[in-house]
Amino acid sequence: MHDPSGTHQAIQEENAIFVQKIRELQESISSYTMLFANAAEGILMAELRTQQFIHANSALCKMFGYSEEEILRLRLQDIHPEDSLNRVLAEFNAMTRGEKTNLQDIPYLRKDGTEFRVNIGGSLIDFQGKKCIAGFFTDITEQKRAEETLKIERNRLAGTIEGTRVGTWEWNVQTGETVFNERWAEIIGYTLAEISPVSIDTWVKYAHPDDLKQGEEKLKKHFRGELDYYECELRMRHKNGGWVWVLDRGKTVSWTDDGKPHVMMGTHQDITERKQDEQALREREERLQKQNDALLKLMSSGILFQPNLHKAITEITEVSAALINTERVSVWLYNKDYTEISCIDLYRQSDHHHSCGEKLRSEEFPAYTASHKKGHVIAAVDVYTDPRTSSIPASYYQENGICSLLDVPVWMGDRLGALLSFEHVGDQRVWTSEDARLATNMAALLSICFAYNDRKQAEKALQESEEKYRILFENAAEAIFVVQDGKVVFFNPATTIVTGYSNEEFLSRPFVDFIHADDRDMVADRYVRRIKGENVPRRYSLRVVYKNGGFRWVDMDSVLIHWKGRPAALIFLNDITERKEAEDDA
Repeated sequence: MHDPSGTHQAIQEENAIFVQKIRELQESISSYTMLFANAAEGILMAELRTQQFIHANSALCKMFGYSEEEILRLRLQDIHPEDSLNRVLAEFNAMTRGEKTNLQDIPYLRKDGTEFRVNIGGSLIDFQGKKCIAGFFTDITEQKRAEETLKIERNRLAGTIEGTRVGTWEWNVQTGETVFNERWAEIIGYTLAEISPVSIDTWVKYAHPDDLKQGEEKLKKHFRGELDYYECELRMRHKNGGWVWVLDRGKTVSWTDDGKPHVMMGTHQDITERKQDEQALREREERLQKQNDALLKLMSSGILFQPNLHKAITEITEVSAALINTERVSVWLYNKDYTEISCIDLYRQSDHHHSCGEKLRSEEFPAYTASHKKGHVIAAVDVYTDPRTSSIPASYYQENGICSLLDVPVWMGDRLGALLSFEHVGDQRVWTSEDARLATNMAALLSICFAYNDRKQAEKALQESEEKYRILFENAAEAIFVVQDGKVVFFNPATTIVTGYSNEEFLSRPFVDFIHADDRDMVADRYVRRIKGENVPRRYSLRVVYKNGGFRWVDMDSVLIHWKGRPAALIFLNDITERKEAEDDA
C-alpha cells in the first residue's frame, strides 16, 4: 500500500528545494539588477524584432541626458545624426546577425542636440522570452578630442620639420639605439635605407673626428645639468666625399630611476650655406684689411709724394697686381686728342717684370674710350665679345693670353688723362664689385701721383721763373720799387744808387720825402688816384731828392699791382739827369 507519510515528506522536500531555487534566482536577479543599475558603462537593451529600447541604466541616461522613461520612447533614428544613420543601421544589423560584437566611434546625439562618440560592445541575449541585444556604451568623446588635438600637434610638428628641412633623431642613451628620419640621412647625401641599421655609432661614423670631442663635452655638460640644451655645430661626411656643416640640437626628455639620461630627442639642421657665407665674409674682411693696410702703407710711406713719378707708378702696379691677384697690371696715358694710348708701365706678376712703350690707336676702338670719358669702369669678362673691348685688336689679347679686362679711368684734374688696366690671363674671370672698388681706389692714387708730379713741375718752373726775374730785378740799371700805403716796401739795389740813401733809410721814410718839393703834390695826387683805380698817366718826368742835398731827374713808369693782397704801385725810375742837362745846355 501507499505510505501517505512518505509522500508528504517528499513533497515537503521538493517544496523546500523549489523555494531555495526561487530565493537563489531572486538573489541572482537582484545582483544583476544592481550591477545593471550601477555599472560605470552605459547599458542599453533593445528588442531585436521591433528595435524598441526596453532597458537603460543610469550611466546611459546620464550619458544621453534623458531619463529612462524618455529613452525607452526613443528609436534609433532619434539618437543618431541623420548623415550617419545608414552606417549605424548597417553596423547594428551586423551585430544582430552575430557578425560583429564591437562597434567603434559611433556618433550619437544628446538630448540637447550635441554630438558625442562612443564605442559599443554588443551581446545577444534572451530576456523575458524575447530576443534582445544588450549594448555596453563607452563615451570616447574626450579621447577623440585628445586624439584630434594630438593629430593637429603632430601635423604642425611634421609641417615645421618639413618646412625647416631639419633632420630628427631620438637616442636611447643607455642602449645606443637611435631613430633618424629620412631628412637626417638626406643631409649627408643618403637615403635612410642606405645607412640602416642605425645607432649612435652611425653619428660617430659620419661626424668629423675633430668635432666629436666638442660634441661629447657638450653632451656631458648637458647630462650634468650645466646646459639646459645640447647644441653643437659640427661637420659630417657627405656621400660625395665633402663635408657638410650641421647644427645638432637636443634635450634629454626622460631619465632613469637612478638619475641617468635615458632618452634624448633633437634635430639636425644643415647650416653649410650659412657657414660658407660666414667663411666668405671672414675672407672678405681679411682681404679688405689687407687692402686697407696696403693703401695706408702707400699713403704713409711717401712713395706717392716723391719726385720720381715712374717709381711711384711701378709701386702702385705691383701692389694692385697682388691685391686683385691679376697677372698683368698696366698704366696707359692718353694723348691730347685721345687718338692714342701709350703704356708707361706694365707689371707682370709671375716674374715681377716691368716694361713700357707699347702704343695702341685708341681712335680705332671709340666705344672703349667713350666709356672711360664718362667715368665708367670697364669690367669685361670676355674681351672678345664685350662691345666696349671687342674692337681692340685681337692680336693684342692673343699675344698676351688676355681673356678678361678690368679698366679704370685715371683723372688728371677734370680731364681723363690715363687708365689703370688689369689684364687677366687664362680662364675668364668674373670681376666683383670689390675688385672694381679696389681698382678705382688704386686709380685715385695714380691721380694723386700725377697731380703731385704736375704741381712739383709747376713749382720748379715757377722757381726757375722767379730766379730769372730775381736776377733781372737785382741787376737792372733802373730803380725798381713797390710803394704801398705811402711807403716803399720793396726795392732793388739800383734804387739806393739813384737816390744815394741806404736800405734802412729808404724803408723808414715816406716815399714823398724822396720827391722834390715842386713835384711832390703832383706825384702824391697821381699815386692816390692810381691806387683808387683812376686812369692817370703812367709815365712822366720828375725830380728826386739826392741824399747830398741836390736832386736828379728821372723818368717814372708806375703801374697798379696787388702786393700781398692789397693795392700798391710798382714804380720804375730811369735816371735822365744827363739828358736833361744836355737839353738845358742846348
